[in-house]
Amino acid sequence: MKGMIVYYSKYGSTRAYAELLADKTGWTARAIKTASKKELMDADVLVLASLIRIGKMPIRKWAKSHASALKKKHLIILATGGNPASEKDYYKQNILKNLGFLNLKPEQCFGLGGRKIRAEMKGMDAFMFNMLEKLPAGPEERDDILRDVDHFDPAGLDRVLDYMKDQKLIQKGRE
Repeated sequence: MKGMIVYYSKYGSTRAYAELLADKTGWTARAIKTASKKELMDADVLVLASLIRIGKMPIRKWAKSHASALKKKHLIILATGGNPASEKDYYKQNILKNLGFLNLKPEQCFGLGGRKIRAEMKGMDAFMFNMLEKLPAGPEERDDILRDVDHFDPAGLDRVLDYMKDQKLIQKGRE
């Protein structure tokens, strides 16, 4: 089957996962701004990858505008965030909340740990965390919210590849 990976990445974790998956599948990875309609139409399988920020997935708007084409494809959704990949329910709930209009099944949804490094934040992200720092929360709660985390783990893609093999979307020997 012919596949493609379309991603939205702000600080690099999602892009890195998309590129690693592209290497392992032989598929093309494209940022949402560079994915052409022809490429989308030619693919049988689409992997959509996006970060989750404050419960929202920035790829949602793009997916809404391409919903009619996306609903005709076998979809796999990857979400990255500041939570570890082991928090599968967190990721699945957020994916289904943001992209439920694509009629997804939970088994099509994968959470992959990302990074939250305040020194790398820009614009609204930096502003929001500066405001959070000033909220009258308890010191333990504030420290938990503001703590830098790095849950990036390429081994998390193994679950995605296993799903793809089980669904016969890629050959067993690919990797």
